[in-house]
Amino acid sequence: MGINKLGMGLRVFAAAGLALLLLAIWFIARSITWPLGVLSKAAEEMATGNMDTPIPEINSTDEVGRLANSFRVMEQALKKHIQQIKDISKLPGENPNPVIRAGVTGNVLYANKAATTVLEDWDIKTCSILPVIFHEPIKTVLNLDENREMEVEHKDKIFTFELMPVIESGYINIYGRDITKRRKAEEELNRITDEKNRIESEVKMATLVQEGFLPEATPDAPGFKFVAKTIPAKFVGGDFYDFIELEQDKLGIVLGDVSGKVVSAALYMARLMSDFRYVAMQDPQPGNVILQVNNIAVRRSRKGIFATAIFLLLDVKSKKLKVCNAGHHSMLIRRGDSEIREAGKAGGIPLGIAENASYIEEEVQLLSCDVVFLYSDGVVEPMNDQKEQFGMGRLRSMIVESNGLPEEILENVDNAIQAFTRDAPQFDDTTFLVFNVF
Repeated sequence: MGINKLGMGLRVFAAAGLALLLLAIWFIARSITWPLGVLSKAAEEMATGNMDTPIPEINSTDEVGRLANSFRVMEQALKKHIQQIKDISKLPGENPNPVIRAGVTGNVLYANKAATTVLEDWDIKTCSILPVIFHEPIKTVLNLDENREMEVEHKDKIFTFELMPVIESGYINIYGRDITKRRKAEEELNRITDEKNRIESEVKMATLVQEGFLPEATPDAPGFKFVAKTIPAKFVGGDFYDFIELEQDKLGIVLGDVSGKVVSAALYMARLMSDFRYVAMQDPQPGNVILQVNNIAVRRSRKGIFATAIFLLLDVKSKKLKVCNAGHHSMLIRRGDSEIREAGKAGGIPLGIAENASYIEEEVQLLSCDVVFLYSDGVVEPMNDQKEQFGMGRLRSMIVESNGLPEEILENVDNAIQAFTRDAPQFDDTTFLVFNVF
C-alpha cells in the first residue's frame, strides 16, 4: 500500500515537471520566434513600398537583436536610395536644376533637360563624358562612399554640384544648383561689412583725436564756475571747445563744429584748435581771432570741410565779455529767473569758405548770477521718432527752469534731450559749455 502511494506520487511529480518543462520551452521558443515574426511582417510591409513601417525595439544583443538593427539600417538606406531615384526621375519642368547620373569614368548615364540646356557648352547627354573637372571628384567620392560638394564657374554663373555615390550600383548622382545670386549677395554683404568696419575704424580714430585735444579740466577763475561736456555721435566727430588762459586776467573761450567726413573732420578740428590758441596768444580780440583763423582755414581748406565757431574773450576782473560769431548758434544768457538774452548772434560765414570775410564783434557786461550757455547743433537738432526737433523753445525752457548752477543746467538739458529722442539714433555730436557769474 505504501509502495503504491509512493509510485503514484512520483508519477504526478514527473507529469508536473514535464508540463513545466514544456511551458518553459514554449516561452523560450516564443521569445525567439515572436521578434522574427514581427520582423517578417515588417519586411512584408516594406516590400509593398511602405518604408515608414516601424521596426520593433529589440534590446537583446543576440542574433535576433542584431537582425533588427540590420533591418533599421536597411530601411534608412532604402529610403535614401528611393528618394534619390525620385529626385533624379523628376520631369524637367519639376526640376529646373541640372541632374546627372554618371559612371566611374565620368560617362553620363542620364541627364535631365536642365543639364543639357543650362550647361549647354559642356554638351552633356547620355553616353557623353563629363568635363575633366568632375573626373577626380567622382573617383574620390566613390572610393570614400560619402557625399561631397564642388563649386564650378560656368560662363557668367556659379554652380554648386553635390556628388552622391550609389556604391552598390557603381554610379554617382550629381545634383547641380545655380548659386550665382547667392554669391553676389554674399559679396555685397562682405563689401558692406568691410565698409562698416572701415567707418567704425575711422570713428575710433576720430574719437581718439577729439578726446586728445579737448581740455581735461575747466579753468579755475575767481567769480566764475565752468562746466563743459561733449557727447560724440556714432558717425560724426567734429564738435570742439577750448579754454585759452591769457595774460591780464583774460580768458579765451571757443566752441565750434566742423563739418565733413569723420577722420578728416577730426584732423581739421585738431588743427583749428591749434590755430585758435596761436592767434589768441598774439591778439585775443574776438573779431581779430575769428578773421585770422578764417584766413588760415581758407588757405589750407579742403573741399567740403568748413567749421562754425563762436569765440569769447572774458575779462575775469571787469566781467566784460566780448564775442564774435562765425556762422554758429548765438550765445544764450540767462539773467534773473526768467529772462533769456541772445548775444553774439549768428552772423558771418563759417570758417574756411572765403578769405577776409567780415565778422561783427559784440561786448556784453555780465552781471552777478548771469548764466552763459554755449552749444552745438546736436543740442537743438536731435529728432524724436516723429521727426520732430528738440528745438530752441525746449532749450530755453530747460535753462529757465533750472537753478543757477551750471552743472544742474547742463544735466537737465542733457536729460531732457535723452527723454525727447528716446531710442532715436544720435546723428550729431552734442556739446555744451556753461558758466555762471557769482
